[in-house]
Amino acid sequence: MSAMPQLRADIGAPPISWDDGYSQARRKSNVVADQPLNRRHRNEGAVRFTCFVLTLETPFVHPIVSIVNVAYRILKLATLFHFWTKKESEYKYNFKTRLADAGKDLLRIVATPLSILGLELAAIYGILRPYEGRELYKRIERAIYGKFSLDTCHRPGPQVGLSMRDFHPISRWNQDLNGEKWKDTLEYKFIVDQTAHRRYWNDPKGLIRKKCLLLTLGTPFVHPITSIVNVAYRILKLATLSHFLTEKEGEGKYNFKTRLADAGKDLLRIVATPLSILGLELAAIYGIFQPYDGRKLYASIERATYSKYTLAPCCQPQTS
Repeated sequence: MSAMPQLRADIGAPPISWDDGYSQARRKSNVVADQPLNRRHRNEGAVRFTCFVLTLETPFVHPIVSIVNVAYRILKLATLFHFWTKKESEYKYNFKTRLADAGKDLLRIVATPLSILGLELAAIYGILRPYEGRELYKRIERAIYGKFSLDTCHRPGPQVGLSMRDFHPISRWNQDLNGEKWKDTLEYKFIVDQTAHRRYWNDPKGLIRKKCLLLTLGTPFVHPITSIVNVAYRILKLATLSHFLTEKEGEGKYNFKTRLADAGKDLLRIVATPLSILGLELAAIYGIFQPYDGRKLYASIERATYSKYTLAPCCQPQTS
């Protein structure tokens, strides 16, 4: 669903070589490129500071995040989620691929303690070798969670934003007639929210209802714990003045007002946490009766609360 880079070569990738660039544009943006995987990173001092912050955050945040992660994957395995949901780019039902995905989740559960230790060691290594430690930290995070958790500064690909239209309870939906079709059924892959102009997966309403039913059961258990982690993380960012000290992607020149606004958003997320959890539960219940609109509301509230998806990646709109 999201533009996550594949781990196919990450863990066993060749030794990383770095190009500090000679073009004036690259000097201005203060980035270097990971040559084997063609990824960009900020300057050494900013990366070293980020790794230092991660050494402090990891022992407190990741054990709690891992409990949520393990509970989520156990729930997926217990409900046979891997075998009955529609998967991206799967034109025909493939039992072996789905069984392999279930095996990966089982492996993530078993390897959780070692993974947390690996994250802490990678953060420490990043203080000494900034680029290599930072890249290793990200690779371990994606191996554990299938996404980024703490180190969100370099999420690849465009991120879905938010507007008030994302919270409209009743929207107009049409099939994306200019989009791709499934090869087996010739149905359009996406539907378009005409209110917010975003594309979502064209899942059958019955399937979305089942997902929303699962979310009504999972939300009261998962999101309170996730929210504790989220609040602790954002309090730590505010306390360490992280918004004002670390470099931001796409910021050509230091912008105090933008950074102050980001800090304000984090403060608002902390204050609004109880309402967010209630809103997520109500959105999941609403999705049982109004599948498209409930799914959209759930996804929007998740992004507003965490600035990313947490429990429902399959409900999120497309980035392009």
